[in-house]
Amino acid sequence: MSRQARRVAIGCVMHETNSFNRRATRLEDFGTRYLLRGEELWDLAHTNTEIAGFLDEARQQGWQTVPLVAATCAPSGPLAQEAWSELLADLLARLMAAAPVDGVLLGLHGAMMTESEPDAEAVLLESIRNAVGENTPIVATLDMHANVSPRMVAASDALVAYRSYPHVDQFDTGRRGAQLLAERLEGATFTSALRQPALLDTAAHGRTSPPGPMNELLAEAEAFEAEPGIACVSLQIGFPWSDFPYAGPSVVVSGSDPQRCAAVADFFSRRYEALIHTVELDYPDAKQAVAEAMRAPGEGPVVLADFADNPSGGAYGDSPMLLRALVEAKATRTVFATLCDECSVARAEALGVGAHGTFTLGGRWAPELTPPMEVEAEVVCLSDGLFTCEGPMWTGTRQSLGPSARLRIGGVDDIDVIVTSRALAVTDRNLLRLFGIEPANVRLLALKSRNHCRAAFAPLAQSYQLVDAGGIASMRLASLPYRQLRRPVWPLDPIDHE
Repeated sequence: MSRQARRVAIGCVMHETNSFNRRATRLEDFGTRYLLRGEELWDLAHTNTEIAGFLDEARQQGWQTVPLVAATCAPSGPLAQEAWSELLADLLARLMAAAPVDGVLLGLHGAMMTESEPDAEAVLLESIRNAVGENTPIVATLDMHANVSPRMVAASDALVAYRSYPHVDQFDTGRRGAQLLAERLEGATFTSALRQPALLDTAAHGRTSPPGPMNELLAEAEAFEAEPGIACVSLQIGFPWSDFPYAGPSVVVSGSDPQRCAAVADFFSRRYEALIHTVELDYPDAKQAVAEAMRAPGEGPVVLADFADNPSGGAYGDSPMLLRALVEAKATRTVFATLCDECSVARAEALGVGAHGTFTLGGRWAPELTPPMEVEAEVVCLSDGLFTCEGPMWTGTRQSLGPSARLRIGGVDDIDVIVTSRALAVTDRNLLRLFGIEPANVRLLALKSRNHCRAAFAPLAQSYQLVDAGGIASMRLASLPYRQLRRPVWPLDPIDHE
């Protein structure tokens, strides 16, 4: 078949699952980002997404693209059975209706779990493999924080993960995945080696900005890819808040030389083990972090990243613990964003803009960890919660907080709280501008995020502090109730360096 006639199916099902989150993720929750079907996928053509990268490389290769489903949701609890069944059935039905295809490109996270399938992406890949046959190549992209299982590797021809954290290379990763597919379509043969050391984290959780040990690992991976016989070295740091046997760092090396692939995979497994000292497990609590932030000299915001309740870690995003510390410290020129609390949004709507009232904020899902907080506040403004990312993360995509409100605790120069109906990490300045807040003019920015908000906010900030104010995305991993995780595994158990 001629190159121009090749038909490549493209799709995306991405969800990062915190299995300690009690709230099941439903289909409507994909409204935080997008749920597109068929030709609706073309709406992503000029965005910083894997789909856009697939489409760009497909155009250069002269392929005919067959759109399936693009479903991306903010991290949260396990995907509800009905939502999982519908997404899987829809994608497979579109694939079968388009048969035959010459190849498949998939955007996956790599740490998706459902109420019934702990290894959901393996099931998805195996289902596609059964549909297209053993001879049709399948290449999937992954988030850097994927938990890769042997079944995922066996059901695909190659896996290729992001090379940035904050994740700003979705488009580039999509292109790299499509280029690997092109190699397979031109006759290259791939075998893959998977290695996973007995770790839950390493290499400073994969941080690349500001630079950390992951930058050196990625440079080494690119050097290996220049060797004959090595097509792709994919480094994953893993997602430790999944109670899953294969949670944690992994490396997948794909190419035509099985022995060399295995040797390179072994090399990175050892490198991972040697970098566990770069993983921080203990961080300042809310009171400590606020006290330090209020002592900061000079101008420019101080960013406090409330990572233990970070929605990008699959947490509830409803903890008021850091907010409580800010109020007790009488912080001024402060923004706290965001607090997911649908009931408080409804109360703000009932009161109306300009009204004052008593609000019981947060603590809806895990009050034993993050109890609610009662405050007197003014309703400054209301919003539908829709905004478009200006970048560098998710550039050009439209995201939704659901109905939302800006509340003010104290006077005009005191504390503003962005209360939302949906849990979404703060990764873009336009989220704050939606509520009339220019982040550069704020003294303290308390954000539900970990490292992703660095991409947009670190250039404005005089300092950046990670805060463990409590929550289900805490780095105090030994406190989490793992049941299915392989053992022994560091840091829950000692590691043998021999």
